[in-house]
Amino acid sequence: MTQSIVTKQANMTQRTIALLASKQDAASMNVYEQLAVHWQQTSTIFEKTAVYCKILGENKVYLFLTQKSSVYCEHIDKEIEQILCAKIDALIFITKHASKSGRPSFCVHTQGNWDRADLGGNQKEVATCPVALKHTLFRALERENNLDGFEVVNECTHHGPSIETPSMFIEIGSTTAEWARLDAGTVLAKAVERGLTYYNGESNPQQIPVIFGFGGTHTCSNFARLVSTDKIFLSHVCPEYALDSITDIVIKQAILKSTLKPQCVVDWKGMNATQRQKIVAMLQAIHADCKTLAQLKKECDSQIIAQHL
Repeated sequence: MTQSIVTKQANMTQRTIALLASKQDAASMNVYEQLAVHWQQTSTIFEKTAVYCKILGENKVYLFLTQKSSVYCEHIDKEIEQILCAKIDALIFITKHASKSGRPSFCVHTQGNWDRADLGGNQKEVATCPVALKHTLFRALERENNLDGFEVVNECTHHGPSIETPSMFIEIGSTTAEWARLDAGTVLAKAVERGLTYYNGESNPQQIPVIFGFGGTHTCSNFARLVSTDKIFLSHVCPEYALDSITDIVIKQAILKSTLKPQCVVDWKGMNATQRQKIVAMLQAIHADCKTLAQLKKECDSQIIAQHL
């Protein structure tokens, strides 16, 4: 893990983080079984199954198993907190990722619905994105991924469930073949442990730009290089296909539901002219800090140049 990005800092308060696997999900069970065998079993029971625990860096991490489908685990954070008798700082869903392309992948994203709630959650509601945690786990996946043909992907904000705790998904994609692969499960399990060992909370000591992205593909491909080189933290992303129905209310909600304050970045080439006009007008109306992706890239490049002068 890049020390300049994830700096170990003294912290007297140990964070509590929950990992949640689903018995309905083959990829989820793949990773769960690889973690549970090495973690300490506790006396706590959740949905008739033992809860496991491990200290990773400054984080006390609990591993839970649910009978529900992950996208329909509405308000499960409150159930977990009641069982633990403690507030959790973040919730990480371990799941499968399915795509029409069938491309082998590892994915991270935060959940939420820009418009309709077709797969869990509530209509026009996004979850709180744990920006630093999502970035840390994404970069840990990149470092642990040693499998030919697998890519590491940052996805846009999509689907449920609705919960209050900062939360995210970490996934194996994209077909039944990959979900069952033990080596893929090992990569994801190691990435979770590595990332959480280095994770030191929702801090940004290097003042890396935090981005709320608009436009482009479901896999945020036009933002990918900046994330992989630690030039930006990526919070929520509303892809091109969701722009026609997005409202200023949901935009303001997503800005507030980011653990680190984001600036809005418009992927100018990743949307049509009508969408550009709509999004720019909305951002101006709510007085949001806004720039284009091209401007952001120039700023990031100029900072790198300045550091080498």
